[in-house]
Amino acid sequence: FLVFTMDDDSLADKYGLLVTLLLASVAVQFVVASYVPDIPYLTFLDWYVLLSFMTIFVIGIFVTMVTTFGLDEYEPIFIGISAGLYVLSQLVCTVYAVYARGWENKKLDMDRWDFVASGMDTEGIEVAAQKKSSIDPETAKMLQRHSWGKDLPSQNILVKK
Repeated sequence: FLVFTMDDDSLADKYGLLVTLLLASVAVQFVVASYVPDIPYLTFLDWYVLLSFMTIFVIGIFVTMVTTFGLDEYEPIFIGISAGLYVLSQLVCTVYAVYARGWENKKLDMDRWDFVASGMDTEGIEVAAQKKSSIDPETAKMLQRHSWGKDLPSQNILVKK
């Protein structure tokens, strides 16, 4: 929000600051991309960086409106809107991050049956690896309650007697 404190005559300096912030966000995006494997969806950190792009873009629009159209009397309103949106987005991201971290930590202690009970298991997921596996009859009964556990021999699973 430093861009609103700069002199009104220095539009180029204001845009220079905004472009520098955009370049810094792009650099963060490249660093994050180098640590995260290629996946077909956006991670939480990707969404956060996109949110920072949008924030910088909106502030750029407000600066343009104030300087180009002479809306100096509305500058405090634009500052308030920008600050409010920024604080709101940070709060939403913080609450979501705390929730997501708790869920991910909970998954560390889960086994396969906990995943099934939490609804994270879907049809078509293989029960075992390609190598031959063996299970006891009690486990076989539990597996056979599900559609994916009906035909265990076809999935290279041997039921020990």
